[in-house]
Amino acid sequence: MLVRLFAFVGLIVTTAFAGWERRIVGTKGSFNDSPPPHSLSYFQIDPCLRPDSDSLSRALECTWKGAPPPSPAERERRANTHTNLVEVGKIGEFTIYDLWYSRNGPNLDPDVRSVLVKIATDQYQEIDVHIHSGVMFPVSEIVRLSGEPILIAKSHDGGNHDRIDEALYVFRPSGPEPPDFRAVDRAATELVPANMSIRTTTNNYESMTRVVETYRNDLNLPPVSVAERGRITVTYRFVDGRALVTSAKYERYSLE
Repeated sequence: MLVRLFAFVGLIVTTAFAGWERRIVGTKGSFNDSPPPHSLSYFQIDPCLRPDSDSLSRALECTWKGAPPPSPAERERRANTHTNLVEVGKIGEFTIYDLWYSRNGPNLDPDVRSVLVKIATDQYQEIDVHIHSGVMFPVSEIVRLSGEPILIAKSHDGGNHDRIDEALYVFRPSGPEPPDFRAVDRAATELVPANMSIRTTTNNYESMTRVVETYRNDLNLPPVSVAERGRITVTYRFVDGRALVTSAKYERYSLE
């Protein structure tokens, strides 16, 4: 009877959280899917050892239609993959982790990061996977906006810059969802002059401020060489998953 009860509870957990969305960002693009939860042991192996039904194995090009069996060298590499589970923090009933994969040996830098959310005893939902493509591989963090905790999963697209891309998540009883920053996006976009383009965007979550740096785009010069710049500053407050604009201004300045 006890075994049947545990099986029934496991079925409830799997059904309740099966709709959680996962974002996968790889070297050839990104996509979203909705895999079910699994035990921790499912994730603590090389992703290429997951079943073919898990689309991450295809994103990593572990397999494809008509793919030959892995070579002995590839099988050895998969067996030697090292994982490092690091707790990011807690949001409500959920505990969040970064799981780092070093797929070319335990002494080398990680090349894949998975964000896992513990939803029940030995049940984890994978919500964000990034395949390393740049010089930086930042850790995830939890910030608070007006007291509301927000998970930020960070990544770098591999370009020749130090900009960090951020995926933000708020957590509801039904799972994670993106916070609503549309009002901030709109306020910043509307202040960009016609002869200006956006160069960088910086978010300061502690002060709830977004700063957008612009440059004049009609001088036939590379952005780094343009002296005529502008700065858009948008402040906001955060209420129930939504950013509400409190101020927005544009200032023109010159590097000369």
